[in-house]
Amino acid sequence: MLSWLPILRSIIQVDEATEDMKTTFTIRNAVFVLVILVLISAVPFSLQYAYQHGGFYLFSRRFLEDLPKRLTGPGRFRFPLPSSSQLS
Repeated sequence: MLSWLPILRSIIQVDEATEDMKTTFTIRNAVFVLVILVLISAVPFSLQYAYQHGGFYLFSRRFLEDLPKRLTGPGRFRFPLPSSSQLS
């Protein structure tokens, strides 16, 4: 069962001197909770996709075999080019 306690603790701050619960609802906290909910809701679909296709491509032997082909084959510059353009 999912525990909402860590999420709620990040939204609610405790004043150490008075031990009173002070609720601080900001846009940042709302976006944080929204992102967490979207990620949690995506997990079942991701697991279903991995089960139907035999695992995750990134963690497979096929990925390691395809990596040299991506670096030496046609279109080889599209792999390092975005990273190098961000450095400038």
